[in-house]
Amino acid sequence: MRKIFTLFLVLIAGASIHAAIINGVCTQDLSWSLNTDDGILTLTGRGDMTKSSYAPLTESPWYDYRSYIKFVSLPEGLTSIGRLAFDGCKGLTSVTIPDSVTVIGEHAFTLCTGLTTVTIGNGVTSIRDGAFSDCSALTSLTIGKSVTSIGINALPSSLKHLTIYATTPPSPPSIDIKGVDKATCKLYVPAESIDAYANAPWWKDFASIRAIGSRFIVKFLDWNGDVLSSQEIDGGAAAVAPAQPARAGYTFIGWDKDFSNVTEDLVVTAQYKINRYEVIFKDWDGTILKSDSVDWNMAAIAPANPSRAGYTFIGWDKDFSRVTEDLSITALYEFGESKTVTVIFANSTDNSEVLRQQLSMKVPLAPEITGFTFLGWFPMAAIFDEPGNTITIQAVYQSSVPTDHPADVVVNPANKAQKLIKNGNVYILTDDKIYTTQGLLIK
Repeated sequence: MRKIFTLFLVLIAGASIHAAIINGVCTQDLSWSLNTDDGILTLTGRGDMTKSSYAPLTESPWYDYRSYIKFVSLPEGLTSIGRLAFDGCKGLTSVTIPDSVTVIGEHAFTLCTGLTTVTIGNGVTSIRDGAFSDCSALTSLTIGKSVTSIGINALPSSLKHLTIYATTPPSPPSIDIKGVDKATCKLYVPAESIDAYANAPWWKDFASIRAIGSRFIVKFLDWNGDVLSSQEIDGGAAAVAPAQPARAGYTFIGWDKDFSNVTEDLVVTAQYKINRYEVIFKDWDGTILKSDSVDWNMAAIAPANPSRAGYTFIGWDKDFSRVTEDLSITALYEFGESKTVTVIFANSTDNSEVLRQQLSMKVPLAPEITGFTFLGWFPMAAIFDEPGNTITIQAVYQSSVPTDHPADVVVNPANKAQKLIKNGNVYILTDDKIYTTQGLLIK
């Protein structure tokens, strides 16, 4: 076939817009125009897209510009879609074919991988081999009432909804299709033709054959299966979502299915994401020991037990086994360091051992005193009288420079309430305080 092709390039320049209008002709009576700025391909005129729907075209007149094409406007008066007409137009998402078209040529929409919906007018009688093959995103196809034949591999395997308005005098359209999954693709036909399709070769294998315009049930479920809403929707209409549900410890993020164009019974389930909370572990002085992000109702993991001179770590001030909010958790201490000492009860006459016992004690931190060395804590008196059952234990020091401290009483320069009282060769610290063996202050 001799191609008649005229190309005019008109540049429309503006301050911020540079659009190209590309024009050409398909046949003597049919022309085309492409706006590369908005991606609209517009055909005007009448007749066939090519001189013959079987013409051995290797490319369409706009083939070199196919990457720009996003929308196609086909005129009433166009009588055929040519072979390979829109081959490789990957930007196309939807197409409506007017009633004046009678034939869709071979591989007319091959490799239109962005195409999701197609509506074919009532004038089309023949959809030829491979017309929509490899349109891997095409899920919905509507075919008018006049179709009598559908060619080999004319429809893609991705189809989920196939609507055919053709009635059955004399029978459903003949078809030679491979690849359509009839177990998952829903077939919609005129109500009076359901039985004919259900008994016709190839068509009868569809698992679902329903009347065009059927109403569908849409159920909205919560995460646990509770029914939030149940609606009966006209085919093609949108369902109305119920009020946004709530779930303890989670945030609602939407629904798991689109319900803007209902073409089948739907179960739509609420989707959530779990809430996360910040948990901060602090030491007694406010130092951050650890910061963690914890899922709702899960346990935080504490850092290694901290230490504090002169104190014993005894735990944390808040429970964090089930986190349900942001938490600031502080280490708790008891006064005194935990120590285990051996207490020996001896015979007063010969000092022989009568009883040996392990005793757990809280030992306070002895103050540092200039000029003296801390020797340890020593029991100075043991008094077991009810109800106190107390043991008095005192800090004992030795003078670092004995000749400089001949006095019997030395006041701690750093704390005037503390005094060192000489007892033989050592000094005993006193501040008039007595502690229990658990480190608790008595007086």
